[in-house]
Amino acid sequence: MSDVVEKWLKSGKFAEIGVFKLKPLEFPGLPGTLLAPSGGQAQAFYLQAENSVDDWILKKFLPGKIPDRAYLNAIQSLVPHRPGFRAGHVRQVLSKSSLGRNGFFTPEFASWIENTVLMSRIAGDDWQTLADKIRNETVIPTRDQRLSWCRALSEQIAVLEASTISHRDLSAKNVFVDLPNLRTQLIDWDCIFHPTLKYPINTTIGSDGYIAPFVKHVGGGNVKATWGPHADRFALAILEAEFLGMTKKTPLRHEGGMFEQAELSNRGGPETASIISDLKRDFPGAALLLERALQSRSFDECPEPAEWLAMSSASHSSLAKAATAATRAAPAPQVSAAAATGANSFVPLNEAAFVELDETSFVSLIN
Repeated sequence: MSDVVEKWLKSGKFAEIGVFKLKPLEFPGLPGTLLAPSGGQAQAFYLQAENSVDDWILKKFLPGKIPDRAYLNAIQSLVPHRPGFRAGHVRQVLSKSSLGRNGFFTPEFASWIENTVLMSRIAGDDWQTLADKIRNETVIPTRDQRLSWCRALSEQIAVLEASTISHRDLSAKNVFVDLPNLRTQLIDWDCIFHPTLKYPINTTIGSDGYIAPFVKHVGGGNVKATWGPHADRFALAILEAEFLGMTKKTPLRHEGGMFEQAELSNRGGPETASIISDLKRDFPGAALLLERALQSRSFDECPEPAEWLAMSSASHSSLAKAATAATRAAPAPQVSAAAATGANSFVPLNEAAFVELDETSFVSLIN
């Protein structure tokens, strides 16, 4: 599949794709090797733009895995236009006519690029990478940060449910965590459910470590069980538990997560019991919700996003009360006259000046 792109890489030329001039990125430390990870549905080719610090991704579906063109084209308009869903609406399905003749161009490349998806690369770490950093203690999240990740993801799934959309493949690779802003981003939107979409016969069942026991069980699976509203609720429960429970001692499982799919399919096991035990100690409300998800017989029986929001808000409130009590019990700090003068002259920043850029103009640029 990558022969055409390898020729593109070796040419050293940028290709004209819409208004952009792009060329493939090399794997760090391996000159001449494409940076192009492959998953169950597609291969992602990382690209750099001429005269820009932004990177892009060209998604090429594997043989037999491509949804039909109407399905792919509909995704952009269905996904809510909000920052955490940027990979779902700042994207364009390409065709031969998307290519210009200046720079790299061959007839084979024009045929190859048909039905690929060009999207902006999301900054930050996916949960798989961040979980590894937590395991090796290069990142040590606070309790409040963990709860903020939970709230952010719960809010996003609530928005999707309000739009009658299911992502259908929430996993460590498809959830990015923005550490500085305590936000989450979702990627890989090419298997979503919406009532206006036709069921793709070659769609995914999900990612191991995040699949519900009533979807994937010992001896088989039922992909169609995920084709409907609320289909993200079980994976949401798993990700919330991982956000709260990932530590340096956590074993490495599917996609860098915490849970063994065989145990999820059996509704529990030794490792799952240990995770629940730790959650009961640190986040008892989350432990109860996870146990409900494991025993559920359908997505509708799994905890709703609002219940995870309530859990994270209650846990945060308890933490805030404890911090307030500790502050009241501590002696008042001594402040020098110079420090007091400096504090009184402090001028607060105008928070209204900090705005998030609207990147939906991408669509008009690529056309």
